[in-house]
Amino acid sequence: MSKRTGGRAVGRSLLLLIAGQCVVRSASGQGFNALQHRADSLAIVWRDAQLLVTIQDSLRRTTLPAAMERAEAGSLVVLADPSRLPLKEATADAWQLLDGFYGDAARTIHNRPVVLRVVSALPRSSNRGSEITIPKTIARADLALAIARTAPLARPDPAFAGWLGMTVLPGFDPAREPRVVYVELVTAQAAVARRCFDGDEAACVDALELVPRDGAIQRWWSAAERRRIVAENYASYYSRNRPALRAVTEACVLRAADSACVAILETADPATWPRPLSPTARALLVRFALERGGRSGYARLLADSTAWPAARLATVAGVPLDSLVSLWRTAIVSARPRTVAVPLGNTLVALGWLGLLTACALRSSRWRLG
Repeated sequence: MSKRTGGRAVGRSLLLLIAGQCVVRSASGQGFNALQHRADSLAIVWRDAQLLVTIQDSLRRTTLPAAMERAEAGSLVVLADPSRLPLKEATADAWQLLDGFYGDAARTIHNRPVVLRVVSALPRSSNRGSEITIPKTIARADLALAIARTAPLARPDPAFAGWLGMTVLPGFDPAREPRVVYVELVTAQAAVARRCFDGDEAACVDALELVPRDGAIQRWWSAAERRRIVAENYASYYSRNRPALRAVTEACVLRAADSACVAILETADPATWPRPLSPTARALLVRFALERGGRSGYARLLADSTAWPAARLATVAGVPLDSLVSLWRTAIVSARPRTVAVPLGNTLVALGWLGLLTACALRSSRWRLG
């Protein structure tokens, strides 16, 4: 986009403003309602003209080629380097992902294009804001997902993002993610997460960090787990840099004094504590809340940045928090991997090979005496 083109757009906007002033002056003899209607129309035209100039200036600053392909679907606009990629089809797929995940909030990306730079090989850092670099051989499904996850929609505030620990984006595998969290609960190193798996839904709320952390040291971990956490995360640093706490640290690690372990954890910044569950587990809860929140769910999630995550998720889902967490746990437990039955014939063959190999090993000279 050349500077001359941007200048022409600005000139057209100024002409619109001057023409509008002339229209208003000539309407002095008309009724107030007609005058107000024309003034409103002029304001809309002026706003659209200003928006066009802003977009043109933005595209000019990114030095985009004039021959870029354009694809649209819903409120989504995609500009891409010319290629053989299925741009229109992938853009339509991306809009379905955006509309299904963000609902009405997806419309806020109108006139905010996603820019794709198509290359033969990806550089180390391929994404810059709403401009992404993609390989020319990318599959349609992956292209649609990349477009949807780069669309410039509003994200949750830092407090909510800090609780979550990741960014929840379109493109959810309803089969994979619950299985991942299932394995996490089964192998959890925090007692509160294991109690959640065993059916204690209050423990699930606690493990998801949806209640204040007061008393969490005693609720989250057993005495043995507190000792392990201090040994792995704090003992070395405190022994070198906190002489006043060296004796307390040694009492925890070397003599298994639980009161000393609690004291060390209370001294540490809670932000450095190991979290009972991963961001994936919390993100799954957010997805369930958005699914039940309907098309306005994501907008409600962003509405009150001062509310505690528990209150916001309940508002988004339209159900009490306990009910939402119960649905989350049920989906996870239902995702338990199925047991694979081994045919009897395969078992007999394996046992036969095992016996044969054992017999051969016993014939070796290393097993003979004398």
